Amino acid sequence: MEYVDQYVIKHLRQIWTAYKTMQRLKDPRWVPTWAILKDLMRESIGPAQVRGQMAYSSLKRAKQLDKQTPIELFNYMLPLWEEIGARNEAREICEYVNALRDDIRTKLQDILPEITTLAEAERRATHYWHNACNFAQNDLNQSKNPRYSG
Repeated sequence: MEYVDQYVIKHLRQIWTAYKTMQRLKDPRWVPTWAILKDLMRESIGPAQVRGQMAYSSLKRAKQLDKQTPIELFNYMLPLWEEIGARNEAREICEYVNALRDDIRTKLQDILPEITTLAEAERRATHYWHNACNFAQNDLNQSKNPRYSG
């Protein structure tokens, strides 16, 4: 865990170093873990209510980036939902679908009543994303190799 210090900003590094020192004074056998670091960093951001509001704001701004897969978008959104707490799968499905690219979102909105779980929404979004990627690749290949009739 010592190498973590180089990746954490100065202020948070000072908090982490002080915390490690205090814990080792209490118990010389104490060993830092990722879970402890994560909890301490979350606490340093602010109380749960503040973190929840920040997560909620981030969810509202979330949009799938050009080269981002639906799975990567889902993995971005998951810790935000966890931070908010009081999980509501129907709300999370809508937030996820709304954050997807326009072409994928349109296809999913047509079948939204059939989607009952986040896993199903992510699976279908990934399916449509792969189809769109394959279609784009086929168009690219055809433009590079035009066929002449003759």
